Amino acid sequence: MASIAIAQTQQAQATTSAPSAAAAAAPAMQLEPTSVIVLDSGGGSIKAGWAHDSQPTIMGNCITRPRSARRTFVGNELDQWGDLSGLYYGYPTQKGFIVNWELQNKIWDHVLSSSVLEVNNFAETSLVLTEPLFNFPAIQSAMREVAFEEHGFQSLLHTTAPELSAYQQRVDSPSAQEAQVVVDSGFSSTYVVPFVQGQMLPSCATRIDVGGKVLTNYLKDVLSYRQINLMEETHVVNEMKEKACYVATDLQHELEKAKQRPSSNTISVDYVLPDYTTIMKGFVRAPVARTGPANMSSDEQLVKLNNERFSVPELLFHPSDVGIKQTGIPELIGLVVESLEEAAQYYAYQNVVLTGGNARFSGFQARITNDLRALAPSDMPVECSLPTDPQIHAWRGGQSMVQRGDFAAAAVTRAKYAEYGDAAFSRSR
Repeated sequence: MASIAIAQTQQAQATTSAPSAAAAAAPAMQLEPTSVIVLDSGGGSIKAGWAHDSQPTIMGNCITRPRSARRTFVGNELDQWGDLSGLYYGYPTQKGFIVNWELQNKIWDHVLSSSVLEVNNFAETSLVLTEPLFNFPAIQSAMREVAFEEHGFQSLLHTTAPELSAYQQRVDSPSAQEAQVVVDSGFSSTYVVPFVQGQMLPSCATRIDVGGKVLTNYLKDVLSYRQINLMEETHVVNEMKEKACYVATDLQHELEKAKQRPSSNTISVDYVLPDYTTIMKGFVRAPVARTGPANMSSDEQLVKLNNERFSVPELLFHPSDVGIKQTGIPELIGLVVESLEEAAQYYAYQNVVLTGGNARFSGFQARITNDLRALAPSDMPVECSLPTDPQIHAWRGGQSMVQRGDFAAAAVTRAKYAEYGDAAFSRSR
């Protein structure tokens, strides 16, 4: 099994500010939710909003340029454009880590501008900003410099999405205070992170390099080889994946159903591709073999999906199917839990929370639970919870921290940063 580079663990643990119990000893600022922004900046998407908002704004953490346009769009500006064929993506991150600061700053500036959050007075505004787990110290330092020196925020809580998700789970389920495991399966990768008594254990955390990007690219490859060239249609295929794919709770059973004749095959569906003239978004429908030709228009372009519907998300459980020599999510959870002290394992197995965009796949929760139940000791209760919207669960955690009054004690003020620099974030733990 290939896990995250543990050599980075101690560095990241020493320099990351987090919503920890130790932070509660610091003097607290009294902040209203109307003055705090929660910005969950992921590798593929940004979830941003004021702490008093009912929902965050979700947009791509990227710039895009459609084939039919001569300009680029930042984040949700793409919503203004109709024809999304041949969409080019420019991401500021690789494997979740920022590599293009000019591009990342451009996207963050758009989020903070009047187009999205409309920040009028940075000096009276505080920020919750996420970073990838085990971020490089140089990237951490640059993120804090942007927050304090370029924008002039009043205070900053610099933390990770799993820590915010764990906080929200402890709010929702008091038993998670003893021990919990956060599974964060997003765009670039999947993290499995344990917590004991509210404290993250970085040395026990691990990741696999399979996320939504790998799944979308795999579906593009398969369909382009079998049916129609979609290699330049990342946006179209990603929508297809989200609308048509699911996780098989019984893989062998689904494979058998996929082998049946078209007239009786309940797995097979047609996906109608958008033409951006009369059909603006692709959609799933039952195949002509079951419904008859009357439901088909002569102008429609179809992709037939059969075992691709479940074989693509199966990579989350068997990364070796595409040559990634790493273990699947259930086995990874089991290994992480077994690395904890025995007293904590009992609570960890029954407090697994599934977050990130991939957790929205139908069947994801049931498959993780079933596979983990088979791996765990028989006397250990196993429970995997799925938030109402796993994609914004970390954002909800940041919102809860502010609304429950725990933000101020964990955050670093601009004055402390000016005095201590990055060391102020170590002091806040």
